[in-house]
Amino acid sequence: QEERLRGIAAIASEIAADSATVGGLVTDTGGEDPTMFIYWGTVDGGTNADTWQNSILLGAQGSSASTKLIGLTSGTDYFYRALVTNDGGSDWAASSSGFSTRTPQPPSVINNSANGVTGSSANLRGEIANTGFEAPTVTIYYGTTDGGTISNLWDHSINLGIQDGKFSFFLTGLDPLSNFFFRVQARNSAGSTWASTTQAFSTTQIVTNSIVINEIHYDHD
Repeated sequence: QEERLRGIAAIASEIAADSATVGGLVTDTGGEDPTMFIYWGTVDGGTNADTWQNSILLGAQGSSASTKLIGLTSGTDYFYRALVTNDGGSDWAASSSGFSTRTPQPPSVINNSANGVTGSSANLRGEIANTGFEAPTVTIYYGTTDGGTISNLWDHSINLGIQDGKFSFFLTGLDPLSNFFFRVQARNSAGSTWASTTQAFSTTQIVTNSIVINEIHYDHD
């Protein structure tokens, strides 16, 4: 091994209430790509692997690598340190790095207009404008009357689960030539918010197809 193996910790990024991305950088492989580990926890374990609460194996790395830590506790200080090792030896990052997870805030959500409207269906759309550092659960409320921001006044609701960007739901079984309304609600542990406005759309007349497929030849050769 002509050169000494060296590695340093990368700056934490994408810090949320329950997750963060951390990593390491190999500044000198020593002639052989080393295996990288990330040790992390709420206590700084220094250069003693046994004192760290958690570790993640990132495999052989010749430059930089990162991993996303999930299931973290909000408003908590965390520490992490990279370790690289190969046949020539091992090297810890010069010092441990740290970050603090965010405290959740209520999310914000936008109602986008419906598209693809037909006589019996429509694509309802929205977007999470701000997760509040914790990706929220999204519910679309819809019906033939505008229920505003009172969930019990809406005819129907659809739970889309956790969302962190643009989302949509293709709604079917609607009556033709009818007016419909929909509004989106987003909720995380810090609270819930509604889109600032309700969106409306009208279904069209159902058009009957004039072409009927009555015979299909499969692999006729």
